[in-house]
Amino acid sequence: MKRYLSILAAIILAGCAKQPGTVRVTEGSDGKTKIAISGTRFLQYDTMGLFFCEHEDVPGDSYAAACTSLQFKEHNIGYNNVRVTKGAGVDEWSFYNTILKKDVPSFFITGNNSHTMVDVFAYAPHVEGIEKPTEIPFEADYNRDLMYAVQNAGGTNKNLDPDVLNSGDLSMFFKHSLSRINLVMRTKYNVNGSSDHHVDYVTIRKAGAKTTPLYVKGNFNAITGTYSDLEEGDSLRVSSFFRRNVNNYFTGSEGKAFPVMIYPVDFAADGDLEIVLGIDGFRKVFPINKNELKHDDGFTYGFRRGVSYAFNFTVENYVHFDGATVEQEWPIMQIDNTI
Repeated sequence: MKRYLSILAAIILAGCAKQPGTVRVTEGSDGKTKIAISGTRFLQYDTMGLFFCEHEDVPGDSYAAACTSLQFKEHNIGYNNVRVTKGAGVDEWSFYNTILKKDVPSFFITGNNSHTMVDVFAYAPHVEGIEKPTEIPFEADYNRDLMYAVQNAGGTNKNLDPDVLNSGDLSMFFKHSLSRINLVMRTKYNVNGSSDHHVDYVTIRKAGAKTTPLYVKGNFNAITGTYSDLEEGDSLRVSSFFRRNVNNYFTGSEGKAFPVMIYPVDFAADGDLEIVLGIDGFRKVFPINKNELKHDDGFTYGFRRGVSYAFNFTVENYVHFDGATVEQEWPIMQIDNTI
């Protein structure tokens, strides 16, 4: 008899550890294993990608080589890089159906003739066109906040049986693999929406002695959370921001954050990198100084994985730089619902 598998996971987007959710398995009447997700901190329209792979008994660090056999297939969706999207409701999720070309509310896993067990890998946000969780392209200009479920590396979500009652946990706690520069834009006076300003683009580029590397391309392994084949560049340019609900306009004195992803590096010297802001059709350049990236330990200077850095600007007749702060923990900005 097939079973009904409901994934009730507290899916956290954060830089620090949280308690994971669990998989609750009950007997189903539809003859298939069904996945449903609830209890999340994803914002509306956020996505994640799921890979369902033939189980491999690979110990320790070698588990990164897993997911070489993508044998699980299903008549209307497939299990290769499934796109899962958060809806407006607390427990509202959808799975993209590659045949119908639309999102559907249900997704099923069925066993094959050899009764193969399944391993599950998760990453976020979903990226189209990739075939393995170990081969996700990193391109800085796309401004993706690439995250991985930390359970991927240890193989926590593995050896699941689509056909037989399974009481194991399916934990999905996502960690950031990049650093974030938050460009906090505000006006000198609160104009109550009567005068919007527009961020045309943001460029981070090498300058000065150019002794600090700026990585713009590479390969992201969502099982280990590591990068390979990194390529340096002279600049990265962002004209759209990684959350769909962040438009390019701002107004008022409270401030609005425009997030830019950057690969984590040590910062070598003042002016090695600079921020070029395009606002309201005008261009302004701000060098980044080493002390602006100084951490609380007193000796770390630079961008660290999972850490957010606020660069504050005020727009009056021209753009003022108001200083930078290391926020240390990447703030949780998601809907806070628990199971």
